[in-house]
Amino acid sequence: MLAAYGTTRSALRSALRISSPRSLVAPLSLAGRASAISAGVHAPVLGGGSSRSSRRQFSITRTVFDDEAALNRAERLKRRFWKNVTLEEQPSAGGFKICLDGRAIRSPGGGEIVIPSERKLLAAAIAHEWQEQGNQLKPHTLPLTSLAARALEGCSNPQDRAQIESDLLRYLENETVCFQESQPTALVQLQDEHWTPLISHINSTFDVDIEPFQGLLGNSHSDKVMQTFKSHLEALDSFDLAAFERSVMISKSFLISVALIQGHLDVEKACQAAQVEVQSQINRWGEVEDSHDVDHADLRRTLGSVAIATVRS
Repeated sequence: MLAAYGTTRSALRSALRISSPRSLVAPLSLAGRASAISAGVHAPVLGGGSSRSSRRQFSITRTVFDDEAALNRAERLKRRFWKNVTLEEQPSAGGFKICLDGRAIRSPGGGEIVIPSERKLLAAAIAHEWQEQGNQLKPHTLPLTSLAARALEGCSNPQDRAQIESDLLRYLENETVCFQESQPTALVQLQDEHWTPLISHINSTFDVDIEPFQGLLGNSHSDKVMQTFKSHLEALDSFDLAAFERSVMISKSFLISVALIQGHLDVEKACQAAQVEVQSQINRWGEVEDSHDVDHADLRRTLGSVAIATVRS
């Protein structure tokens, strides 16, 4: 549990202003209180109040980290504990296993992660993620591993899968590319470049009649549209559904994700379609450094992981 705090012992002590693991917590500044809260520690509120409230406040100022050994174990969990990464094809298991010093990686639920044989690129990319880890394990640099775990645990469970599909269809009901503006001109041009052709492609491919929404509140899709894409989701295997879910979550668009999974849009085109409104603002007001560029990089990285996960060989 302590590993989830994601911070070092020295940083925690600094945030809490603790001189030793067993000392009491001194009053915190606002910055210190924020640091403590972000670390998962309840910061005390000292000063003023009745004797009863003082006793109550005093009672919660005992250090969370009384156990020095527990802190050391938490820090060790973040370190790279393997030397070699191998990709092993095991027909009896139905695919590939990624092994760290001979032991297969496992999902959070404890099951071995087995990548289907037809997704060799995904298996190789996951092995590369683990090989490229430095001395410290950084979970956020393992997007394909987390996608595979989602496919094997969440999307393979019938009850969870039904909820996932229901949640995704809500994005279709409020589809981003259907909310089109009539001004300013620069935004309309971007909509015409990225969204109008996408809607046309979806309509012709799936034989549906999706149209841009009119007005602020929009309107609803026909029953045929909703049933068509409900069936489309049900036909996806667990890995494609996990990839599709990730694409929808980051792009906020059901239709862009359909086109990406299909291969109709490449990663760069999907990014551009997902950022039409943002790009319009950038064109008018300029780019905000360390904000727009970071968001774009995160979007591209995430959609890139989606594209890799859906490749079959």
